[in-house]
Amino acid sequence: MLLAGHLLIPPPSGETRLGWLLASARRELDRVLSRRDRRWAPEEAMFRNAMRIAQLAGATRGSPQQPTILGKALSYFDQTAAIRLRRVEPKVEQAA
Repeated sequence: MLLAGHLLIPPPSGETRLGWLLASARRELDRVLSRRDRRWAPEEAMFRNAMRIAQLAGATRGSPQQPTILGKALSYFDQTAAIRLRRVEPKVEQAA
């Protein structure tokens, strides 16, 4: 059944994948801003974002829009990471 579906349903185009990846980055930023994001620790989320940046770079390879698209995605990921890291401030030991 899975093989038949794989053969009959074509894979999404690069443009479709690109749209999905950018929408995902925007949704993640919205979740973080609304404080509904509790799925990952900041470090885990940043690792996941690094993987999505690699996917975006692959989806836009050879496109004249690549710098614009990657810049927009990196902006979303940077904002998200800064907000997450600001919420989890390290405890500083004070000398007595």
